[in-house]
Amino acid sequence: GHCVTLAPSKFKSGTGCSVCACNSIDKAKIDFQNLLDDLGWSFDVNQKYINRKTKIGLVCDKGHHIEVTPRHLKDYKICTLCTSDGRKHHFEKEVVVAGWGFCKDYEYRNTYTSVKLLCREGHEVNISPSRFRQNKGCMKCRTYKSQKVFENLVVSSGWVFSEKYYYTDTITKVQLYCSEGHLCEITPASFKSGTRCNECAFNNQARAKRDFEDAVRDRGWKFGKDYLY
Repeated sequence: GHCVTLAPSKFKSGTGCSVCACNSIDKAKIDFQNLLDDLGWSFDVNQKYINRKTKIGLVCDKGHHIEVTPRHLKDYKICTLCTSDGRKHHFEKEVVVAGWGFCKDYEYRNTYTSVKLLCREGHEVNISPSRFRQNKGCMKCRTYKSQKVFENLVVSSGWVFSEKYYYTDTITKVQLYCSEGHLCEITPASFKSGTRCNECAFNNQARAKRDFEDAVRDRGWKFGKDYLY
């Protein structure tokens, strides 16, 4: 029943009663204040309710100063800083239980930003909390274990490390001497999968070719025009 002055074009575009809108805002302010009271929150200094989509500064019941929209607070009723503190505490407990430590410049930000930790062997590791929880572990420790497994295999195969041998990872070539003394460049991954000395393989093929052709001649056979071993 409010008397409203309004252009027809505004009415067509959806503009409603300004008095009702004002009353709605007043009601929203009261509802929001009641929500703050229920949560034990308060407005930050010089902050006031504008509308449900505009961020305002608030102080949560733990004393954190945050900016949030009234709609977001009404929907979730949580302080992002409180949540972050909880995640930080839980992560740091996991680090200690795993036997790891914290570097001097350790700083927790969120679950996806890398932090500086010390593994059980004392290696400095940059890793995000989320990757730590996935048991990604220390790359240096994994590299060291892979190196030892590879080097034990080299020795047991009768091969020797060259003067320039240096292990980097499983896909970077290293220099070795095969059991026949040939210098080879090969990746640890290829060596583990069974790849060996190319020169030995070539010599073995040449020897097999000679043996086969000698056997053919010994039997009195001849080679065809298109013969190719």
